[in-house]
Amino acid sequence: MRKAPLGFSFLEIMMVMFLFGLIMSFAVPQFFTAFEKTTDAELRNLTRVINLLRNESIMGKSRYYVIFSPEEQGYHVELQRKEGGQIKVDNPKILRPHTFPENFHLETVSLTQRDASNLTKFSLSGIVSRKPVVITVDSSGFVTPFTLYFTFNEKTWLIQTRNIMGQLELKEEDV
Repeated sequence: MRKAPLGFSFLEIMMVMFLFGLIMSFAVPQFFTAFEKTTDAELRNLTRVINLLRNESIMGKSRYYVIFSPEEQGYHVELQRKEGGQIKVDNPKILRPHTFPENFHLETVSLTQRDASNLTKFSLSGIVSRKPVVITVDSSGFVTPFTLYFTFNEKTWLIQTRNIMGQLELKEEDV
């Protein structure tokens, strides 16, 4: 009579480890997102929107507009239609109209221009508005340089473009 082996086989242990790793690969990013700062989450979200619009505009030879509205505390995306006019975009989900969180207050949006002495540095062009401001993403991938001024936890922050490719950076503003 043979005795049943005690313990687990190497294959069983490897299967359990694989399943554990698979579950963790989905759970860990969601866990860290729950503790992410609002400012970082908004920067990450806006970066994803700009990158998606750049890719879509280059591939589809189209023009998109991101319309920031300090009055409505959010933004939405519109597509320039070939036959003229614009249409709001809400697909995929990331391009649906976005409202900033309650404690994140968009103060102003300003267009910026390239500083001639430094091609990667932008300076304020004096166009600061509480009215909706349109940021264009054209078919070449160019993103109109902009700066968002907002308050969060009684501090002033800004999100601004670093270059013509629409890369964004977050800074705490010195008061």
